[in-house]
Amino acid sequence: MIAMKKTILLGIVYTIISACSVDATRQYDGNSSSLNKTSIIQMHYDDQPIPSGALFSWSPDLKGVYQNDRLNHVNMDALLKQGIVNALVKKGYRFTENAVNADYTVDYTAALESALSDGEILQKFGAQPGLVTSQKPDQNTEKGTLVVDVINKTTGRIHWRSTGQVLAKLDETPLEQRKQRVEQFLNLMLSDLH
Repeated sequence: MIAMKKTILLGIVYTIISACSVDATRQYDGNSSSLNKTSIIQMHYDDQPIPSGALFSWSPDLKGVYQNDRLNHVNMDALLKQGIVNALVKKGYRFTENAVNADYTVDYTAALESALSDGEILQKFGAQPGLVTSQKPDQNTEKGTLVVDVINKTTGRIHWRSTGQVLAKLDETPLEQRKQRVEQFLNLMLSDLH
């Protein structure tokens, strides 16, 4: 009886593990770009590839940016939304504001470490890239986390998730420079979406 329970339990664990594939945490050294060191984990929950030209839209449950007074001077939601749309279009997908006709929806959560700790990220999203920096952040930088989910509308399940961390600049960075950093980060985060 105990052996049978162990066999069933192992079978369930194997099914859960094989249901999602995880790319190992990758750390990117930002010496050649405007990004600092970056850490990203990408997980595929569905083996079916997203067909070229698939239509994406925002999730009706979009979480967006955790509010933080230290970034009130910039509309991070707008920058992230535009960066995600641009990255999807570069990959050959289409985007619409009308979620009714979309094949996939996109949800994202963005937060500074002071609003969402590494432990909370692990608890809420099941992954935590664990960005480790050799330098101590100053008062104008803080570790930021971005989680991007792609949901298959047909199944209602997550197709793919990317969790990334980078040192976020909190100072009055020129908008064009901040936009460039956000787009570079999103291009890395969405690189393995398929």
